[in-house]
Amino acid sequence: VEKKKNTKKTKKVELVEDAEAVDKKDAEEDKEEEAKKAADKKDAEEKAKKEAKEKAKKEAKEKAKKDAEEKAKKEADKKEAEEKAKKEAEEKAKKEAEEQAKKDAEEQAKKDAEKKKVSVTRFEFEGKKYLKSSENILYDADTKEEMGIWCEETKSIKELPDDDDEEEEEEYDE
Repeated sequence: VEKKKNTKKTKKVELVEDAEAVDKKDAEEDKEEEAKKAADKKDAEEKAKKEAKEKAKKEAKEKAKKDAEEKAKKEADKKEAEEKAKKEAEEKAKKEAEEQAKKDAEEQAKKDAEKKKVSVTRFEFEGKKYLKSSENILYDADTKEEMGIWCEETKSIKELPDDDDEEEEEEYDE
């Protein structure tokens, strides 16, 4: 009976020792698992930091590229605007020069016409006195204004052609 008791005690001691060993083993496994989780967490954090750095670097690079493109576009737009303004200024200056040249030519033509001396003879028709040129143009004897053209065939005064008509006639003559 004593042996049985000792065997039971031994078995109990062995069971307790086994239980303690199991507990110790479980505790070690838990520690290892926690250490593994901590290492995995640390690795994950490092990976996340690395990815965040790479992402930030990539974004900074893209922003710098975008800023450079915008700056280049602004400079191109500015240059284009300057060229357009220069071209418009040149066109305006050219137009003004052409207008001034035309105006000067008209004034010169007017002066030349005013200076032109015409040989005339005194002429009277229906009680009014005129001056008649060799080209049969009649002028008012008092004001010297052109009044019309004497038609020898019909013995009448025809109206002077408009300035536009004269220009057209000149164009056709050429």
